[in-house]
Amino acid sequence: MEKESFNRILIVDDEKHFRSMLKDQLQGEGFLVDEASSGDEALSMVALKDYTIILLDIRMEEMDGLEALKTLRRITPNTDIIMVTAFADIPSAVESIKYGACDFLEKPIQVDLLLDKMKSLIRSREEDRRLQEIQIDFPTLVMHKLRIPLAAVKSAVSLLNKGLDNIVSEKQRELLNHIDHTLMKINATINDLIDLAQLESGNVQLDKLPVNLDELVPAVCSRLEADAKAKNINFELSIDKNVPTIEIDSEKIEKVLINILDNAIKYSSTGGKISISTTAIHKEQDGALRQFVEVSVSDNGVGIPGNMLLHIFDKYKPETPNKEKTTGLGLALCKLIVEVHGGYILAESEANKGTTIRFAVPVDTDFKNY
Repeated sequence: MEKESFNRILIVDDEKHFRSMLKDQLQGEGFLVDEASSGDEALSMVALKDYTIILLDIRMEEMDGLEALKTLRRITPNTDIIMVTAFADIPSAVESIKYGACDFLEKPIQVDLLLDKMKSLIRSREEDRRLQEIQIDFPTLVMHKLRIPLAAVKSAVSLLNKGLDNIVSEKQRELLNHIDHTLMKINATINDLIDLAQLESGNVQLDKLPVNLDELVPAVCSRLEADAKAKNINFELSIDKNVPTIEIDSEKIEKVLINILDNAIKYSSTGGKISISTTAIHKEQDGALRQFVEVSVSDNGVGIPGNMLLHIFDKYKPETPNKEKTTGLGLALCKLIVEVHGGYILAESEANKGTTIRFAVPVDTDFKNY
């Protein structure tokens, strides 16, 4: 069997035009793509080659997609399979969860959505391999493995919500929406735990590129503006346009900003305000004066009691009478991300008067991690 499976995709569909169109688009994105016109042909091909992802149509003549899926799961258990379904076949797509489908897409295919799903699956594979290489603890590996089935369940809930307009009652739809929201929270928690484990292992890889925080910070704020407006909270930005460009892993620093802003919105009263600023500062470190770019987020919300402020960046926090006002794993993750960049993060707060979180990353790249 060939072992050239990295990013090799198999499209299984009995519509030649659909296969050809999709193949051209995926090859344009750098994927290696094969085609199969039937379930039987797909089974023959996976006996000869390894595939990263199989796109499998549910409704085909001779062997349908569900029957092919059952066999494919036995002979190629490590391949991720995305079901492709017409609107009328949504119940079959949902049923395919039982047989190991990773996700679903409805025809006509939205290529951008397909690429997002495929890249997510490939990224999950790479993280799985990296976690095993650094011999991360077993619970973290288990959490990592949970992400794909959670994504499949979330897709199923979305399909049910979309496809049963005349069957689902309003109460049932509310329940489906609640399930969807809960799945999002579970997935976010799992991602945070995995990121924490990787950062704590010391084996995290930063994808550093030159970034202007005076552009990144407003962009992140705009993504959370709807959440703020829902509570009639105003963002007040004070952005220094002269801050120097810095080399950071922008995806991870975005996560820091999102966590801090999300907490600020969550714990601010309706009608409050959140002030966000960026500025260049100089700070002594290791006996030398170094330049940093500092980001500050201040709210006028409920604040944090002094005894809790000491533990705000801890992964495990003391029990409190008001559990809904704990910050969870988010700020512990923020601290590790900032420190692996060679920076620092601080919190100031007063009960019932608000909280300020400040973090800074160094301008120069010649530094030692904390």
